[in-house]
Formats: sequence, structure tokens, C-alpha cells
Amino acid sequence: MTSAAVQALAACLDAVPRARLGILPTPIHRLPRLGKTVGTDRLYVKRDDLTGLALGGNKTRSLEFLLGRAIADGADLVICGGGPQSNMARLCAAACAQLGLACILVHNAPPPDHYQGNLLLNRMLDAESVFAGPMGEAERDAHCESLADQWRRRGRRPYVVAHGGSTPTGVLGFAAGALELYRQNLQQGLNLANVVICGAMGGTAAGLVLGAALLGGPFHVHVISVEYPPAELRRRLDELIHGAHRILAAAGP
Repeated sequence: MTSAAVQALAACLDAVPRARLGILPTPIHRLPRLGKTVGTDRLYVKRDDLTGLALGGNKTRSLEFLLGRAIADGADLVICGGGPQSNMARLCAAACAQLGLACILVHNAPPPDHYQGNLLLNRMLDAESVFAGPMGEAERDAHCESLADQWRRRGRRPYVVAHGGSTPTGVLGFAAGALELYRQNLQQGLNLANVVICGAMGGTAAGLVLGAALLGGPFHVHVISVEYPPAELRRRLDELIHGAHRILAAAGP
């Protein structure tokens, strides 16, 4: 990779609307005891649980770009789907509270007998919870869009966070994360060669793969499929990576 590649990626990311929400960069910690069990003294973890927003979490990175886009579009209401204990929903509620945006969370589950965990935190953060009943991801996203249409007719300007933030815009947060990791790698002399990430809906993995590619491959990203069959995850990654790349290309110099 070259300094030109680093500067180009940084410039493209800086040109995209972004709401600064996290305490970044997150630290990298060495894991000597765990590393010893797998035969290496160079095992590290990047602590994205320490992003600082509402107990932390990696989706803070996605929300910086998603809600940056929402604000740029003039939104005054954010609608986000997720399970009752969704960490993404909790972070979205906190981010909206911080930015002064109304927040509605659509849960694909029946109403609970009582609020606990993230549901309780969401209520404390002044987010409204809508319990749409048991349904799949696609149905939940459709419910969010239908709800957004209802609010538009009432004169509001909603922005929908779909697919758990695993959209091309959300992917940019983790392309920025790849740049952050690259810089830490150099500054701390870690000589990282391999980065391992779980790929659920694909947003985090897609951003790291895209960012590493645009930097010229300073490390290899290994994606472990934990939710979809590998072929389906590859298809999703391909769509997300190409979509995010189009946004960066349009924003770049």
C-alpha cells in the first residue's frame, strides 16, 4: 500500500456525511494467554466494545454514517428494526438521543411481559418500541418502510435504518475502521497480517474487506459465516462492497 492510497480513502470518507458518535480509535489489546493456547504470541483483539456510545459496540461505526446521511437528508425521525434485545437498536436509540432525533424501534416479536435489558435501556433513551410480532428480516424491513410512509403523510421526515445497518452506507463505518486499524498497526508496530471477523448480516465484514482492498491489502480479512450459508454471505458481501464503493467513488476527488 502507499501513502496515496491512505490519503485517497481518508479523503473519500471525509467527503461523506458523518455524525461523530464514537470514542475512536478503539484500543488494540494483546491476548498473551489465549494466544499461547493456539500457539502464537501475536494475538490481538480490537476493543470495539469500547466505542463509548450506550455501553459500546461495533455498530456505532455504522451509525456514524447512517445518521450522518439522515441529518444531511433533513430527517427528524429515525426508524430502526431489530430483535427485542438488539444491540443495534440500543445504539440507534442512544445515537438519536445524542443527536436530537426522534427514534422508533420496530421489533419482530410480540410485546414483552416486562421490559429488561436493551428494551429497558431503549425506553430510558426515549425511543418508542413497536412490537410487530414474529416475522423475518424482510418482513420487518417492510414494516419499517410502511411505518415511515405513515409518518411522511403526517408531515415528518423519517429515515429508515434497514438490515441492522448492513447497508452500503453503514458499510462505510467499517471501511473507516479498516483505515483506523491500518494506522494503529503502523503506529504500534504490530505487523498484523490477518484479521478475523464474524460475518452475520455482512456489514462489518464488507467494510473491512473493502477498506483493506482500497489500502492495497495491508492485512488479509478472514470472514467466518455465523448466520447464512457461505454462498449467501458471499452474495451479500459482494452487493454491500460494490454499493459502498460506489458511494466512495461518487464522494471522492
